Amino acid sequence: MAALLTAASLFPAAPAEGQLMQLLKAIGDGGSWISLPVEKGRASLSSPVVPLAGMSINGCLHVWTGHTGKWTVRAKDTLGDETLDVVAEPGKPVRFDYKAGLRAQLDLDVEWSEPRDTTLFMWIGLARGKEEEKRKDGEEKKEGRDICRPAPS
Repeated sequence: MAALLTAASLFPAAPAEGQLMQLLKAIGDGGSWISLPVEKGRASLSSPVVPLAGMSINGCLHVWTGHTGKWTVRAKDTLGDETLDVVAEPGKPVRFDYKAGLRAQLDLDVEWSEPRDTTLFMWIGLARGKEEEKRKDGEEKKEGRDICRPAPS
């Protein structure tokens, strides 16, 4: 889901090849910041069709700590079965997994607990495949940088 959200915010009108290259770059970078205009506590976004070729993606959405309230994020891949329906609070990351089909298209709706206008800033962390692996004792072991933390500039 985050991959499509990132795709929609980064390159809404790019050709498919350019979209895929920018998406792979965002995954290689560990994710991307997005900004969405919010009017009266609501925002929505529809992505273009993005070729994802069955990619498995680990994701994390992280509302900027300078925001207030709660953010309900509902996303649906209109070309697949994947959905995301979470309530996010500033500074508290929400992890998810996404298995894409050959192509994907995202419809996103965001509702803020405060019915005001603002710009939502959200880190969308991305990693290809499995970001974490299980250790023998059952604990999760992180590999590389935590995708829930924005990449250093």
